[in-house]
Amino acid sequence: MLKPATAAEMTRDQLTAAQRANVWPGFSFLDDRGWGYGLAVLDDGRCTWEGGFGTAWSNVPSQDLTVVVLTQRAADETGMPAVCDDVLSTARAAG
Repeated sequence: MLKPATAAEMTRDQLTAAQRANVWPGFSFLDDRGWGYGLAVLDDGRCTWEGGFGTAWSNVPSQDLTVVVLTQRAADETGMPAVCDDVLSTARAAG
């Protein structure tokens, strides 16, 4: 079990504004996300992970909600499979 202060630090955006602006020359996989310890951090308080082989999870503390999506569709040059966003969005709307 983690102490609340430890979990808060892990899910806090650890990147500076300069780092967020230039993650990779010519390419940013972060979009509008920050980065905590091993997971993406969004401005609305969500923490997420999207794996390259079609897996995703999202934690929404404000809704006491965690969603896990497992597909057999890998990410491609357009990004994650649409079903990942569809499932996450539907769960948030229902929560």
